[in-house]
Amino acid sequence: MAFPDAPGAKPDQRFIHSTLGFRYLTLFVNDMDAAVERARKAKIKLSGRTPAKVGGNNLLTVFKDPDGNFIELIGPSGNNAERPKNAGATFFDAARTGDVVALRQHLANGQDVNATQNGNVHAIGLAALFGHVEAVELLISSGANVNQQTKDGGTALHGASFLGRTQVVAALLQSGADVSIRNDNGITPLDECGAPWDETVRNKVKFLNQTIKVNVKEEDVETGRPIVLEMLKKVQAK
Repeated sequence: MAFPDAPGAKPDQRFIHSTLGFRYLTLFVNDMDAAVERARKAKIKLSGRTPAKVGGNNLLTVFKDPDGNFIELIGPSGNNAERPKNAGATFFDAARTGDVVALRQHLANGQDVNATQNGNVHAIGLAALFGHVEAVELLISSGANVNQQTKDGGTALHGASFLGRTQVVAALLQSGADVSIRNDNGITPLDECGAPWDETVRNKVKFLNQTIKVNVKEEDVETGRPIVLEMLKKVQAK
């Protein structure tokens, strides 16, 4: 690519054995449709059978610039790009529904991963309670505090343990969740899942389904709680 009015300095030839400049450039775009439309308006001829699919929502487009350099564009089609389930979802709504696309967007825009809603609940606690393991893993990888407590002292592990969320519990434990933290009632995550399955526990599950719509099957809770209890005991024994 030539710049007649701003000639560059002679390159260090110890590692680059050509003074012709680059001949190939890859650019990542957010909307391939828009990028191709701009290229066509500029009367740029696309090379080969591009845009071509290269996996997932991504497309590949290739053309040459006026100096003969190959330009490769990679990115999603604007029509097929992954979008949040609810474009207006708040950070906490996204955690509650497991909308990882919206979570990523909020975090990319500077959202504090450990922020609380109304000074109480936190995103990782919501994602854990509602059983969204992918959202939990995303929040953890983004720096979420797995032992963050609500006003009543509960952690993400408390809620997930009570409902027998085995995959969520595994993700939390792998990231250092503390099995011994007590909430304000003196209850640990082991206590949450250690009580026998009876009408009292069943009614609590029904209450959560009716009031905050955790959408969990009672039989899944009944079978998951003993498994979670053993997982927590193994960690406690270390």
